[in-house]
Amino acid sequence: MMKTMKSVFLYKKENNRINLLFSIVIAILPFLATYASGVPGFSVADAVLVLCLFLGIFNFSNVINFLCADFKFLFCGLGLILVFLFLSLTLQEELKIDCFIRTFRYFFYISIVFFVSSKADLFVLKQLIIAISGFSTFFIFIQFFLYQSFGYILHGFFTFLPLYVEKYASDDYTTFYENIFFRPTSFFLEPAHYSRYVLIALALLLFKKEKISSKDFYLAVFISAGIVLSTSSQGYAILLLLWFFFCWMRKKNIESSSIRGSITIILLFLPILLYQIKNIHFVNNTVARTFSEGSASDSGAFGARMNGVLQFFDLPFVYQMIGMGFGSVPSKWVSSLGYWLYGSGFITFIVYVFFMIKNIIHLTHCNKWIFMMYCALFISDDSFYNYMLIPFLTLSCYTSHIDNPYVKL
Repeated sequence: MMKTMKSVFLYKKENNRINLLFSIVIAILPFLATYASGVPGFSVADAVLVLCLFLGIFNFSNVINFLCADFKFLFCGLGLILVFLFLSLTLQEELKIDCFIRTFRYFFYISIVFFVSSKADLFVLKQLIIAISGFSTFFIFIQFFLYQSFGYILHGFFTFLPLYVEKYASDDYTTFYENIFFRPTSFFLEPAHYSRYVLIALALLLFKKEKISSKDFYLAVFISAGIVLSTSSQGYAILLLLWFFFCWMRKKNIESSSIRGSITIILLFLPILLYQIKNIHFVNNTVARTFSEGSASDSGAFGARMNGVLQFFDLPFVYQMIGMGFGSVPSKWVSSLGYWLYGSGFITFIVYVFFMIKNIIHLTHCNKWIFMMYCALFISDDSFYNYMLIPFLTLSCYTSHIDNPYVKL
């Protein structure tokens, strides 16, 4: 007891306003990234992160978090990115300015992880992400109700502010939803953006070290229902995996015996339940959209995520090894998997795979599960090279004094 009290005292003592600021900024990054800052190529999130980086570098207060991940392979990958970038550009006729800009942006985000995330208040950050996820899920239910009942589309962004990606403001959502089906996004720009954010909260609720209270469990169920409403195919896949491993490994950690009993009964009738959920109109449409017209088609969600991989295999052998230059992308959207293969080549890709494997082995509790989700998104999402790497790496690769059992006080 005395050791725990001493840990908490030291943890609180080392916090200050800058630590709190960093925690808030990381928690609301997706919303800040929605809007344009007025500086070309900079979102509001980028502008705020520049300020945080200066504060992080020149703030000499004690670092309040410990690194609990293995970053050796990441550093190696960063070096290979630079080496192969310049090598690939010397082998090509024209200089690609976009490569340098995207490389600089990636290194900037990695710098945030080391100079800002290490000074964030993880306890506050976790509570903020859980609270924001709960509120965002409540809002997605409102969006769903308004559209299904009245055909009204309630946007989750401020229409009077300029968006960083202008097409989201100019898109004809009415026609889009009529031709496909309604896909609520909460306060985010896309269903996938909502799902990848709230999945972090789901992992924090279900895979923490402590016992799982009834409140936390019901909030996890509520957020899971929101992911189902979002119609995000990657959200569906990771949601199923999280609940599968939770029921297999963590069900006994629920405090309420009645909830544990209810889960056991649900598992007995799970095939029937999944079949009924599959027959819900928007769920069925989401599954069909995911695999529509085969893996080579960009009309399906799965096919779209394989574009970069297919383009990679069309490259000459030397570029398959070193890439076309980090930040060089095909004309179509690519996931992180395609981005790394096409832009950085197979060698750098393998280094990053080792980075992922080492951390999956090394990390524990919710850190491990958040990082495993991050690795899953490597295949289906762009989180590995955009601002979302900051909250994912912060919450998976750092631990606080009171969370780390190896800290001697």
